[in-house]
Amino acid sequence: MTERVLVLGAGAGGTMVANRLDRELGGLAEVVVLDRTPTHRYQPAFYLHPFGHADIDAHTRDVRDYLRADVRFREATVTGIDPGERMVATGDGSVEYDRLVVALGHETVAGPWAGEPHVYPFYRPEGARALEETLSRLVGGTDGTDAETPVAADGGVATTGAEPSLPTPTAERPLRVVVTEPEGSVSCSGAPAKAALLAEDYLTAHDVPCAVTLAGPDDHVFGTGKKARYDEELADVFDTRGVTYEGGFVVDGVADQRVESEDGQTIEYDLYLPVSPQRCPAVLTDESPLTAASDEGYVAVDPETMRHRTADRVYALGDCTDAPTSKTAAAARKQAAALADNLTADVTGRAYESRYDGFAACPLLTEEGKAILAGYDYDGAKFPAVESRVSWLADVEAIPRLYWQVWLRGYLLGV
Repeated sequence: MTERVLVLGAGAGGTMVANRLDRELGGLAEVVVLDRTPTHRYQPAFYLHPFGHADIDAHTRDVRDYLRADVRFREATVTGIDPGERMVATGDGSVEYDRLVVALGHETVAGPWAGEPHVYPFYRPEGARALEETLSRLVGGTDGTDAETPVAADGGVATTGAEPSLPTPTAERPLRVVVTEPEGSVSCSGAPAKAALLAEDYLTAHDVPCAVTLAGPDDHVFGTGKKARYDEELADVFDTRGVTYEGGFVVDGVADQRVESEDGQTIEYDLYLPVSPQRCPAVLTDESPLTAASDEGYVAVDPETMRHRTADRVYALGDCTDAPTSKTAAAARKQAAALADNLTADVTGRAYESRYDGFAACPLLTEEGKAILAGYDYDGAKFPAVESRVSWLADVEAIPRLYWQVWLRGYLLGV
């Protein structure tokens, strides 16, 4: 009898693994992808869009156009998971499965900035678009008084950004741009640093005096251990460019154009670009047992096979798992390959096991035309820490094309 493989989530990981499973399993299983929307966004466009390096609309597409013909898409919202009964509850009723793949990604949480002016949570498309509008007016010489009020949505909370008017930046009183990152895991851990450097590059290129600060809970811009060589190079770039990094800063509140930390530090801003707090989706932590075996509060997986550590016939990949690596599409791509191979082996009874090696990659854009390509696996760093034009072209030109035309379709081509 044909099995049903149910894939929860049509983001990067879910789409990649669904296509690969359909190709590997052939007629042995029906592959069904379930998501609350068929809209698929290339998320790196969020931090590229405000500075003119990508267009969010061009990178927003219908995921059904990227699923293989035999993969069925079902539009529904997951409300609970019962691995014992092999059942997923949705807003439209229950769905049975024989094998379950969880790829629900990260969930952004509203930060403490509701109603504050000039706040742009750029991990959401609304925030990225609003920031682009404000920057365009700023470099165009208007303060936006007669423009439509930009709205940045973060976790369902609207933040308006038109009042008060921005000050006219001068050498004595530069535009104060603040980027913050939250505690805990975030999707694309390099994005906060990229946003800070790209903001400085954009404003400087348009002759806008600015003072850019990145603040975060850690003592390092990018990380230690396998990230150390890239962190050192990135710190040098920050020093050279005059971008400040404030470590030990955990955002507690935002008011009167000041960001306050839990220990009472304050940073004043004119433009505030917060990275929203993120978590494993609540439906997984609150309405399923799949995170119970994880100390981190994420779906508990074997970090090499991507099988669930306790639940039978359950697999997971991407940002919702506790695999000890960065939460990037590059990681999900390699995880999808190992997971599909192992699920196929389980269905067919083959004595075969594929292993994910912990690979993740993050092109750290430092200015227009330059980037550092960071890459690492469970054993350590894989690439040299070199700022180059080639890495920039890879991230802005090559990778988006590979993403849409190759990787989403379940092929591994590339690093």
